[in-house]
Order: sequence, then structure tokens, then C-alpha cells
Amino acid sequence: MRNKYEVISALGATLLLSASAAQASDGLDDKFSAAYPDQEDPINADNLGQALAAFQRTLNTPDAPFDRYLRGDMDAISEQAKNGMVAFVDNGCIACHRGANFTDSQFHAIQVPGSTDLGRYVVTGEERDKYRFRTPTLRNVGVTYPYMNNGATETLEEAVAIMGQEMLGREFDEPTIDNITAFLHSLTGEMPDFEVPSLP
Repeated sequence: MRNKYEVISALGATLLLSASAAQASDGLDDKFSAAYPDQEDPINADNLGQALAAFQRTLNTPDAPFDRYLRGDMDAISEQAKNGMVAFVDNGCIACHRGANFTDSQFHAIQVPGSTDLGRYVVTGEERDKYRFRTPTLRNVGVTYPYMNNGATETLEEAVAIMGQEMLGREFDEPTIDNITAFLHSLTGEMPDFEVPSLP
């Protein structure tokens, strides 16, 4: 039998896989009632937030090769990934992609080629927020394609090149792109096992 946390996490997975929260609520009354038996109306904003947060916590992958490298296993990442780490730092990528999750969680302006998305401006209406997007985590970036806000960038190598051009004003050569890409792949940990619920 699953504990309450596991039930709430499964609800979060269902919500993420649904087109909208309204659609997700159809047929989930029983599941939310089971997770929140003491509440008369368990489908509410607070519980939806808890369900999503519980699911997102299951995606934590703290044993990526880079984490093992930081703990002293010098062979956990390749020489190419080590060179990529140096290039990542020396070229300024770390200015926005820093900390344990490789994000500053701030909004930065980037004009992604081919994108018509106005970014944070759509939410705030403030002119200064045009084309501003929150810095995404780079954890598991090797398996979270397609890339960029419009999903039009299919490879990590292409994403690295675009970020060099658009955010850093640099034209990375192929060896630099390959090295940074190898480093980024070292940030991918083993994904946890979880049951993806079927949608109603």
C-alpha cells in the first residue's frame, strides 16, 4: 500500500501530464479524496500545489556523475566533461546556471531564433519583461529535449551554440560545444522509478 506522499505525488504526475487543471480534475475526485480524506472539497489550489510539488520532488537525481565527481570520485566524469566544466565556467555560463541545480531562478532576456514568445511580458505587461524567461535548471538537461522556450531546438549541442550567441555574445567552436555538452550530460542522474498514472 502506498503512503500519503506517494499518492499525492502520483496526483502531481497526473496533473503535469494533463492539458489543464480543469481537465485533470475530471475523474480524480476519488484519488484526491483518498489523499485528503479529512477534507470535504479536496480538489483545491493548495492540494493541487502539494500534488505537483510532491511529484516534482520525485524527479530529484542527486547521484549524477557530476555529484560523484564533487564527492571525490575523480573518474566519475570524463576528461572531456572536465574540459567542458572549465569552458562552462570560463565562458560565463555559470553566471546564470549556478548552485546545486544550476539555475539562479531569475528572469533574463533572450531572443531565441524563430520564437515569437514574449516571455514574462505576457504575465506582467511590463515592457522590460519582453523576452525574459526564468533560467531553467540544467539538472537532467541531457534528457529533457527539445530545448529553448519554443521547443524548436532538438539537440543539446545546438542549444549550447544558441546560448553562447544569444546570452554570451560568443561563437563557440565545435570542440567547445562538444566539451560543454559532455559536461552537461554529467548532470543527468538516474531517474527514480515511479508509476505514471493513466489519465481519465
